Amino acid sequence: MHLERLNDDFQWVLSTQESEDDWDEFLSGNRNGSHYQSSMWGQCRAFFGWKPARLLVKKGDRIIGGAQWLYKKYSKIGAIALLLKGPVIDPEYPEILQPILYEIIQACHKQKIRFLTVRPPDNGFDMDRSFLATGFIKSPLKISLGASVINDLSLDMEMIFSKIKKNTRRLINRSRETGVIIGMGTESDLPVFYDLYTLSAIRQKFNPYPFEYFNKLWNVFNPGGHIFLNFAYYQGEPVSSTITIGFGHTVCGKYTAWSGKWPEKNINDVIWWDSIKWAKSNGYDTFDFDGLNPEMAKEILKGPPYSDDLYKSYNYRKLLYGGQVIILPDAYDYVLNPFLRFGYKAIHFLLKTQSKKIEKLWKKIKNG
Repeated sequence: MHLERLNDDFQWVLSTQESEDDWDEFLSGNRNGSHYQSSMWGQCRAFFGWKPARLLVKKGDRIIGGAQWLYKKYSKIGAIALLLKGPVIDPEYPEILQPILYEIIQACHKQKIRFLTVRPPDNGFDMDRSFLATGFIKSPLKISLGASVINDLSLDMEMIFSKIKKNTRRLINRSRETGVIIGMGTESDLPVFYDLYTLSAIRQKFNPYPFEYFNKLWNVFNPGGHIFLNFAYYQGEPVSSTITIGFGHTVCGKYTAWSGKWPEKNINDVIWWDSIKWAKSNGYDTFDFDGLNPEMAKEILKGPPYSDDLYKSYNYRKLLYGGQVIILPDAYDYVLNPFLRFGYKAIHFLLKTQSKKIEKLWKKIKNG
């Protein structure tokens, strides 16, 4: 589907095309552009049954704003939609934000979507008034990407390394000296990554994505040079691996895998530092660890002493590499049915009190 509508100033395009190169190019040049908004991400999530839709706003032949959402139909609850890190707008045209939100709602009606959740861009705190004015409410659901850890790569390499915790710097240097070697992988190495990934899944007790998903991820993001596969070797054996995605100004740490061997070598610290170095060396200005538990982020920002739960969590390891903890803008919900929307607002408090249970349910839905 590719529908266009004109008014006196702008052209509004609703697209469900699998690939949208012009949109991806616009995102790459915008400070708020994220791989989560790219048509490439939409192609990858289609593996789990999600369908992409995009609203593009053009002035002449130039895109000046828009948003991509992914939607999926469930037999018992109908279709739901998730819009992450958007809308994205040319800073010269802030006035189109509220019309974009209105047009997204109208498009969701046409797609028979019952429930829409939006997570604005990382710098989208000023979007609050427009969301509320369009009928959205702040979400009680603790969906992902509520906080993160980011490294500023505009600094020189020596300064970036100095911001890493002192003991972690020592361990990285020691591991290098004792024979830990880093190497880049190719598509043929994906099975090796997946073996490490499944070992991580067993150890950490999470359900791994199928191998075919990572193959899809590679095939979609690799042609444009957006995906990077790193390995850490010890005694000639692959021990740890990361997959990162570079898009626009940011490299995002997506997946990590570890065999569990040689924990005393701190091999994971070496590979994350190498990923940060690689991002800096290739011209990116931000490294994003792609999410941090929001409650733990608030605890970290208050300062020590920290809880035992924080020290024991995987989230804590993201703090070791000198990055800054950031709280991201609230998510917003919109219920398409007006009667259900009223009811949703009425039980808003109840949903907040049951947020942990709902978070688990939403995570299952989001992951396909």
